[in-house]
Amino acid sequence: MQKVMNKILIIFPGSLGDFIAFLPSLKLIRAHYPKANIDIACKSSYAPLVEKKPIYANVSERLSFLLSGLFVSADACTIRTKDYLESLDLIITYLDDKDKNFSENLKKNTTAKVLVWKGNIREGLSTNIYKYYLDSLKLLGINNESCKYQIEISNDEEDIPAGNYFCIHPGSGSKRKNWGIRKFVTLAKKIEKNCSLSPIFITGEAETALRIEIPQEFSCIHNEKLKKVSSVLLNSKFYIGNDSGISHLAGTLGIKSFLIFGPTRPEIWAPPLKNVFPIDASKECKKSSQKKDCPVCATSDCLKELQADRVFEIIKENL
Repeated sequence: MQKVMNKILIIFPGSLGDFIAFLPSLKLIRAHYPKANIDIACKSSYAPLVEKKPIYANVSERLSFLLSGLFVSADACTIRTKDYLESLDLIITYLDDKDKNFSENLKKNTTAKVLVWKGNIREGLSTNIYKYYLDSLKLLGINNESCKYQIEISNDEEDIPAGNYFCIHPGSGSKRKNWGIRKFVTLAKKIEKNCSLSPIFITGEAETALRIEIPQEFSCIHNEKLKKVSSVLLNSKFYIGNDSGISHLAGTLGIKSFLIFGPTRPEIWAPPLKNVFPIDASKECKKSSQKKDCPVCATSDCLKELQADRVFEIIKENL
């Protein structure tokens, strides 16, 4: 008789973009175990993405600290940690664990079924990141053919009325993926003039230094929570950004999204949705014609060569 999975732990140390790409898989896990209590060890800021229907999961950053002793040895597990692990029926870990040290120590401290999926998705990924996470469900025998990539987000913020504006997020998790704040400002001015739409810039902690480049007449929301950012996105006409977590959020919320890619591959890293329009600067790359992530291109020459006029043309063609 198959064991009933009443309590499940998912260990997910990834970035916002990775976590959003994982959400379709998480929805299927919830559908497969409708009555289970699901805990996710990840950043607490991701909670609005999963705390209500259709997922209903508990997010805790403290769980990561609770489990941290397992990186040292099985014996480093505290009584509190061991009691928690013993209460689980299933553990799925997406942690980068090449030497299997963490997962082996984990197994020594629990009777739960432990499933391990490769965590370091930056090494040799050859399929779209959303499908990559869906493939992990094979470990659970879950059919993923009917998966829908679009997401919903719980929203207790004040309703933001739909307006004649578009959103720009000029940053990402890596400077080499950024098109450049001045080009985004040039593009924003061009769209405002030709389309009678106002820009709203979305910035986070990583973009603090970029804010001085944004003209004062342009609206900017800075370091806001995901609920507020989602509300602003949902009521915009369209979104423009780099290969970033906010770009994944916009795309999977169903917003028409124009995503600028340089040294990374859109077929791997862009949300696979019809409302997402990748703009691949590497097609004009003079250094290499190979379609692969280009770690040697630290200067991101392809992004430097992509001009605001060209991006504007692509946006205008697809509005």
